[in-house]
Amino acid sequence: RTLSALFLNKVQDLLGIHALAIGMLQGVLPDGSYHIRITYATKSWDSWIGKTVSCYHFLQQSIKEQHFIYLPDVDPVACAPCPLGQTMGPVQEMLIIPLSIHEETLGVLIAGSTTEITLSQQRELRALASMFARALHRQSLHEGLATQIELLKKTQDELIRTEKLASLGVLLAGVAHELNNPLTSIILYTQLALENDPDDSVRHTLEQVLKLARRAATVIHGMLEFSSRKHTRPEPVYLEPAIRETLSLIRHELQTRQIQVRLDIAPDLPVIIASAVQIQQVLINLIMNAIHAIVERQGQ
Repeated sequence: RTLSALFLNKVQDLLGIHALAIGMLQGVLPDGSYHIRITYATKSWDSWIGKTVSCYHFLQQSIKEQHFIYLPDVDPVACAPCPLGQTMGPVQEMLIIPLSIHEETLGVLIAGSTTEITLSQQRELRALASMFARALHRQSLHEGLATQIELLKKTQDELIRTEKLASLGVLLAGVAHELNNPLTSIILYTQLALENDPDDSVRHTLEQVLKLARRAATVIHGMLEFSSRKHTRPEPVYLEPAIRETLSLIRHELQTRQIQVRLDIAPDLPVIIASAVQIQQVLINLIMNAIHAIVERQGQ
């Protein structure tokens, strides 16, 4: 719109045309006609801005034929059904010029005059419209390039994040292996101690140690399964255990952020054929997205 305003104001100052407007092509309507919307107009026609003017058949004809149309005798009555005709003003002549480049029409330039639009003015308007179409095309290319660059940056950031997560997965697998051996020993020695029939206070302590050690072993086992890529073939997967195991993997993250998880699992979930590891990856992504969505406040 800024570009249109600069262009129309300069053209009006240069050629002394009473009224000017830019109609941009928005697409094709279901009936096959072109959807045209006024994006900017000079003061005499500023009430047109934002209006759809697809009903004005001369605009349709100009875009379809990619050729200018000169109307030496404007009939406001004939234009009345269209928003243009209702606010035409004292205009006696009109010139409609398609804004085309490389056989692609971007919109139309509409010029209205209270006096004759001379051949010299017509030529100058057509030349200026051609320049403006090229400027619009360059602006569109620039905006498209900026969008692609932004998408490329996002993709690059995502790749870096994926690589970091992969490296973190390898590191976690190593840590899990290192923790697994002493935990196995803790569980074994605790079970042996319980078999020696200790007194009640010692038994209670040993049972708590055994319970927590088994819980830690379950988490570590889940980490090892998750980081392993050898179990990606389809197999029967029970969803409820998969969900509960996934939650155990990120329990610390939930507790740190003081987020409560409320489980509502249907009792008759079917067994599915899938990769258990990939199902866990999906569940972790869903839960982490939810965590990030409510990280600013405590919630469920």
